[in-house]
Amino acid sequence: MKTSVQQLREERDLPEQFVAALSHDLRTPLAAAKIGAQVLGKKSNEPEAVRRLASLISDCVDRADQMIGDLLDANRVSAGGKLALRIEPCVLNDLAPHTVEELKTLLGDHFIVRASASIEGWWSATALSRILENLCNNAIKYWDAEAPVTISLSLEGEVVQMAVHNEGPPIPPADVATLFEQHRRTAGARASGKPGWGLGLALVRGLAESHRGSVRMPSTAEEGTTFWVSLPRDARPPTDQVRIYVQS
Repeated sequence: MKTSVQQLREERDLPEQFVAALSHDLRTPLAAAKIGAQVLGKKSNEPEAVRRLASLISDCVDRADQMIGDLLDANRVSAGGKLALRIEPCVLNDLAPHTVEELKTLLGDHFIVRASASIEGWWSATALSRILENLCNNAIKYWDAEAPVTISLSLEGEVVQMAVHNEGPPIPPADVATLFEQHRRTAGARASGKPGWGLGLALVRGLAESHRGSVRMPSTAEEGTTFWVSLPRDARPPTDQVRIYVQS
């Protein structure tokens, strides 16, 4: 069991660790964008090279912007606020495979999407994509390379379940209590040497709760680790639901 002194030391080191991880990750897309811009100036007579480099620069800036957005949203969640979402009709069976296909270009073809039936509802498509991206990124860091990461979609009454499962070492029960807190990384995550901000899972929880949903995470050596995201099929505020039903 950790002593109070050990806990205080870990708390003291969290901001420093976070700033180091953030600086490292932001430097990568910004450096790539800078190099692309420098090369672009020398390729002005090559339309195809200009197009490719302009796309690279745009992607790098988008990546840096997403990192900053994640930081701001995680801070809002940590302060007890709800995230502003644009709720609209959404087909989960279309959104999940599209998100996973984009992840495959970055992380490799290690994902399987399973759905029992067509699942339609009212959610923020952007928020659900961010949930899946963060959970899949987290899973691929600690997975067993012999087994794929599985994304399962199911509908139970008016509750939708999204599950992201990976084989690999289980998360110790002592770490589960703080797993969804901002800037927190488990002992296993720190020991792995893999970079991270400790924001992804806090953001997942915030996005789920902003849909009036929840997240849970069973993890065992026998069954692996599964993050379950439970969402109402209609995440609009109750007043909006009544208004639209009456109009129709």
